[in-house]
Amino acid sequence: MQTSIFDFINKFDLNKPMVERNETHSTQESWVRDNLLKRGFITRNECLSRYISRLAARIDTLKKDGMNIESENLKTAHGVDFVYYLVDR
Repeated sequence: MQTSIFDFINKFDLNKPMVERNETHSTQESWVRDNLLKRGFITRNECLSRYISRLAARIDTLKKDGMNIESENLKTAHGVDFVYYLVDR
């Protein structure tokens, strides 16, 4: 299912800043988890800009650890992005 950016904006506060990677984020997985917990969502393009190219693998591990994560295609002004978000926050 493809969602427009406007539908997505109604679900989440897109103004929340991403968590910066620092010494507390020893792994990509911890950075992805912290962003999901803080913001409720994370996008493929955000991760690619931080050299995390295997986001789906990080999400799979988090799901196995018990996080309830869903995903959607999001139509943006620049094409399509893939968004993962927490369910039942």
